[in-house]
Amino acid sequence: MHMVDVQQATFQDNSQISKMVADLERMLRFSSITKTIEVPEKLIEDASLALAKARGMVAPPTSTAISDVEVSLLQAIDKLAPRIYPATPLSLEIAELMEGQMKGQSVHDADSREADIYKRVNRLIKKLMWFTVGSLIATILCFALTDILKNTLSAEHQNLLAPFKVHVRNAINVVVGLLGACAYILRSILTRLANQTFVLREESGYYLRMNLGMTLGFIMPQLIDSSHALSTINSFTIAFLAGYAVEAMFTALDTLVTTVRDAVARPTQTPVTR
Repeated sequence: MHMVDVQQATFQDNSQISKMVADLERMLRFSSITKTIEVPEKLIEDASLALAKARGMVAPPTSTAISDVEVSLLQAIDKLAPRIYPATPLSLEIAELMEGQMKGQSVHDADSREADIYKRVNRLIKKLMWFTVGSLIATILCFALTDILKNTLSAEHQNLLAPFKVHVRNAINVVVGLLGACAYILRSILTRLANQTFVLREESGYYLRMNLGMTLGFIMPQLIDSSHALSTINSFTIAFLAGYAVEAMFTALDTLVTTVRDAVARPTQTPVTR
């Protein structure tokens, strides 16, 4: 027969209740200082009562008391969560941790969940910063190399290297597309940390956006050059904007594809002979 450690179970329940109390406190604080959301007074009262019930638990708490407190906290969190969206309990916790670290407040337990979250956020930001700096340096070096070859080589040698200029320009556009994607991701993370809506996602999602930025950085200048549209904008600007605004560019491509498909699928009208 399996024996249950009552003290261990009580400790885990109290830990879970402490986590929910902290989440609910953050949600109430966020709803009180954010002017863009409206939370009914009834929800705030219910949440405050749930917090008071959790804080008023008598030690050691009975299983019935623990269950009652957990249900109250969960109901308060479930009712309040849609009102503060896109902020979530996790995003509020991340914002609090990052703000605390900026103020010099350290996490006492290096193996705690809070320390792990802080390390993951910092690691993600540092990786993205290295990608941004690397793509920026690569872009500068490519332009510098192009200028050096242009100013030092004779006209004959420049004619020999003319076929490679297109490939060099395409390589620059790919790197600039990556730079635009990295700039957007960093700006997005900074904005969401500021408004307390940033949540940790899989890093593969950010890498996917970088790949799409490089792809669009290569494709969009080719499309615009071939259509002779926006001829006053150089390929560097087009590539950067393509990498920065991935969704908008793909929306434009989807619209173009849909227009062409509808035009091809539309039946041709044959003239009526009399």
